[in-house]
Parts: sequence; structure tokens; C-alpha cells
Amino acid sequence: NRLETKSIQERTNQYSEAVSIFKKQPLWGVGPGMYTYAMYKNNSTLRSWDYQPIHNIYALMLVEVGIIGSLVYFFIWGWLIRRIWKNNILFFPVILTLLVTGLFEHWQWSLFTGVVMWWVVIGMSVSDSTST
Repeated sequence: NRLETKSIQERTNQYSEAVSIFKKQPLWGVGPGMYTYAMYKNNSTLRSWDYQPIHNIYALMLVEVGIIGSLVYFFIWGWLIRRIWKNNILFFPVILTLLVTGLFEHWQWSLFTGVVMWWVVIGMSVSDSTST
């Protein structure tokens, strides 16, 4: 119970921190991969392990690349999802799982292995399953 309460409180604090960082540069964001540095600039009194990305790839993306970059990403993702739906529907549950997981974790956006895994799955899923 104590750890669950602490985890919920930390994640709630992450959202309020993300909002305060986003308000400083809403159009272009703080830059890809610069969220924790922006947190440090915003509040340099935290312990080193408290500087963590928000555990939501959509909020993290919005803060890092801003409104304009997020719109570009959402248009690309929309195109990819339509292509997957048209050409290779078997991958749709995999993509949907990744999209839902993104609401609760940041590794798909902030860690190299998560980004590589995401784009390998996208690459496999946009291929035309009817071609030989």
C-alpha cells in the first residue's frame, strides 16, 4: 500500500511538472531527449533519481517536440495505422497494444531499444501481406 501510494503520487507530480515545462515552450517544445534537462532547469533541488521522464509517451512527446512536432507525428501515425488496417490487419492488435502501453510508460519514446522495437514492428506491419 505504501509503495502504491508513493508511485501514484510520483506519477501525479510528473504530470504537473510536465504541464509547467510545456507552458514555457508549447509550440516547439524543449527538444527531443531534453525533458530531464528541462526538469533540472525548472527545479535543480531534486535528487538525481527524481529526474525521470513522465510515464506517458504522448505527454512526453508533447513537451519535447511541442504542438507542431506532435501534429506531425500524429499525421504520420495516422497514415501508418490506415496503411496497416488496409494491408496487414493482423498487426493491428500489436500496434494497438503499443499505443495503449504508451499511456503508462515512456520507454517507447525515450529509450533506444523502445524506439527500435516500435519502428521494427511498424516496418513489419506496413508491408503488404498479400505480396510474395
